[in-house]
Amino acid sequence: RTKVELIPLDKSNVSHLKLLNSAILPIYYSDKFYRNVLQNPEYCRLARAANRHVGMVCCRYESGDGGSKGMSNGKERNGEPDKRHEEDDEKKHDIDEDESPAKRRGVLYIMTLGCLSMFRRRGVGSTLVEFVLELAEQLRCSAVQLHVHCANTDAVQFYKRFGFDVTQSIAGYYRYLKPPTALLLVKKTKSYEETNSSEETKLGT
Repeated sequence: RTKVELIPLDKSNVSHLKLLNSAILPIYYSDKFYRNVLQNPEYCRLARAANRHVGMVCCRYESGDGGSKGMSNGKERNGEPDKRHEEDDEKKHDIDEDESPAKRRGVLYIMTLGCLSMFRRRGVGSTLVEFVLELAEQLRCSAVQLHVHCANTDAVQFYKRFGFDVTQSIAGYYRYLKPPTALLLVKKTKSYEETNSSEETKLGT
């Protein structure tokens, strides 16, 4: 496993994020995306290994009331936001339709995560996912979520190793990928499951 250093994002290194997104992902992200990301850089990290930047992750925190904190929705197409997805975001990112006895917690949504092909299977992606899961626990989130292209079976299997489940298939999610279907992957946090278990025990007594 390669030694990986996670570096906080800031204005001095956002250019590396742009290069990595361009090299790794099949989607174009406009300057607006990067401006929004820099508003809450604590939800982002660059991965550095072998004296170079090799991976990245950018997340968005969505509060339990449906609001999101300082982030673009990560679905920019040709420099323009995809309005269809913005309107559906709240519906797509909800986990539980019914309110639990405790207040619904926020969700940490992964907008981008990846590493250069030559560094795959060397622990870079795992390090980035572990950062996200730890951050979700620190923020007391109910879950971590992301969308994956339906044809990207390697990515689906990768996230399943960390306990993510495919909960929804969304037709027409992507504008410029074929097929345009996305899979919604969800992993509930340990703290959320423990709280729910405790609440169920109290209600049963």
